[in-house]
Amino acid sequence: MKVTIDAYNGTMQFFISDPKDPVIQAYSKIYPGVFQAMDMMPADLRRHIRYPEDLFTIQANIYATYHMTDPQVFYTKRTSGASHCAYDCRGRHATEPYYTIMKLSGAGDQEEFILMSPLLRPGVRT
Repeated sequence: MKVTIDAYNGTMQFFISDPKDPVIQAYSKIYPGVFQAMDMMPADLRRHIRYPEDLFTIQANIYATYHMTDPQVFYTKRTSGASHCAYDCRGRHATEPYYTIMKLSGAGDQEEFILMSPLLRPGVRT
């Protein structure tokens, strides 16, 4: 669900981003007429929707834990498959996800505004 709030009068509009979500389906039945299809959101506004940073961080941490190529390492938990950290001149520190503009492979010459966070394999320094 995406919610917009008019800064001038406080009017809120609720848009359904995933119509298959059972929670949204239940809320739509409880509050008929409140939720609108995502297609009803103005196109200019829809272009500015971003992936939630908190959800991205959770998913990146889970991916870092389970992204391993050796099953033995996974089951013995000797080392994590990747690290949600980077290195600088003072040593290791955690990195926060950040937005950047870049060209993705297979997207032609079009640049995309993306949320990213580097993941490093154990023992690899940048």
